Amino acid sequence: EIKGNWENGVLLSGTWKTDEGDIYIGTFKNYQFEGEGYYVWHTGERYNGMWKKGEMDGIGKMWEKSGHGYKGVWRNNSCVEILERW
Repeated sequence: EIKGNWENGVLLSGTWKTDEGDIYIGTFKNYQFEGEGYYVWHTGERYNGMWKKGEMDGIGKMWEKSGHGYKGVWRNNSCVEILERW
């Protein structure tokens, strides 16, 4: 399900929900997550940061179910460098 802000038939930003309960809130480009966004998995993990072509890419923060987390540099959905832990 997608609810959002549209301009000339193009989705710019909004909320996307899966049947499993995952939620993305942020910006889109060509119906993919792009730019800044917040994603919550139904399992409890959360990511807040940059997206590119539907994947975590850039600076972002990840919180695990336990509440522990880290800030890092992401490329193609993988953290390639951890900058800070908490």
